[in-house]
Amino acid sequence: MNRSLRIAVASAATVGLVAGGVGFASASGNTSAGRTLHFEVEFSPFFFLDLGEPGPSMGDQIVSHDVLLDETGQQVGHDGVSCIVTDPSGPEAECTATFAVPGGQITTQFLNAPPPEKHAAVTGGTGAYRNARGEAVLVERGDGTGTVTFHLIGSRASE
Repeated sequence: MNRSLRIAVASAATVGLVAGGVGFASASGNTSAGRTLHFEVEFSPFFFLDLGEPGPSMGDQIVSHDVLLDETGQQVGHDGVSCIVTDPSGPEAECTATFAVPGGQITTQFLNAPPPEKHAAVTGGTGAYRNARGEAVLVERGDGTGTVTFHLIGSRASE
């Protein structure tokens, strides 16, 4: 797999927005204006499913699962990410990620490409996030770790 696609694939694996949480990492702004959640991320190796021609090609799939931590380093959630390669020469993949965080789940969708900062649309959620929308920003540090910050509006907890 070429280096650029590996970076994009690793980034997709990184975007794991999380499942099975215990407590909030950092939450602020619990008002009708919105809510911000911030987590540290430990990226796990991803699985690359080569479905087309040998090597990276349109339609190949990337699957990953990452760990979310609070500011003390305790695991508070995880994510499940799946991506479909849409442009191997870009490289670019269309990804969906579901984060299991304290209070429910948050779902996201984004186009994944090599830059270390990814912006994802929050497409919904469950529990405290059942009407959530907004944006998630994933920042990769390049050492297998990063951060994910959710800027939410419309979640049940903020209405």
